[in-house]
Amino acid sequence: PGTGELVYQVTVDDDDWAPVREEGGLVRAENLLHFRSFGVGGTEGLSPIGMARQSIGTGWAATSYIGSFFQRDASPGGTISVPGKLTDEQFDRLLRQWNDTHEGFDNSHRIGVMEGGAKWEKTTLSPADSQFLEVYKLTRAEIAGIYGVPPHMIGDVERSTSWGSGIEQQSLGYVIYSLMPWLTRLERTAQRLLGDPSFYLRFNPDALLRGDTPARFTAYAQAKQWGWMSTNEIRAKENEAPVEGGDELLVPLNMQPLGSSAPPAQRALP
Repeated sequence: PGTGELVYQVTVDDDDWAPVREEGGLVRAENLLHFRSFGVGGTEGLSPIGMARQSIGTGWAATSYIGSFFQRDASPGGTISVPGKLTDEQFDRLLRQWNDTHEGFDNSHRIGVMEGGAKWEKTTLSPADSQFLEVYKLTRAEIAGIYGVPPHMIGDVERSTSWGSGIEQQSLGYVIYSLMPWLTRLERTAQRLLGDPSFYLRFNPDALLRGDTPARFTAYAQAKQWGWMSTNEIRAKENEAPVEGGDELLVPLNMQPLGSSAPPAQRALP
């Protein structure tokens, strides 16, 4: 409190260990890497899970409800209604006759013959239970959206194609707009470990940003033609071994500074 210095208090369990030497588990800010999440101001940042606790709670409740629903569900697939009252013998005969005729895979879709005014009625899920199943499927996409994960990356392809150029663009967008902000935070925080600006930590997401083969090779050809990538640099990106003479940068022969005329030797040529 006297200096306004940021200090952390670390609490460990009995079976855990941490290199904390200060009394009371106190750790100075320069001795602790704190990877903050989103948020402006404050010392902790905002937790994505904490901000979306309502969606996560809904998903947990939906999972628990569906498990209990199928565990304790006693609703039959259909009912046979008979006018009047049946004796025990008539009830057993009707039930045994129906099961013998229609129970099992081999007896599926056989014609049912009812006697004595009996009527078959098929039962279905209530509208509330059916809607709850839709809520369960929706919460998966909401929880994935907390971290910007596209639905197809968690196996949810109900509302999108499961393959093709659209999926490729979504995957590239995930790396650029969702993954890179987290990687940047990790890089900046880890920089405090090194101190020297000439040393730094950098994640390489190039392998995740690789497009299809024709697009990559076209980009490589342009990079080599205009002299900002060598043959070995291109081969390294494709996980190929370097070749002799592959470190030389090439430029087009007819390039010259803007506004300058051709050299005298070239003007003398017929």
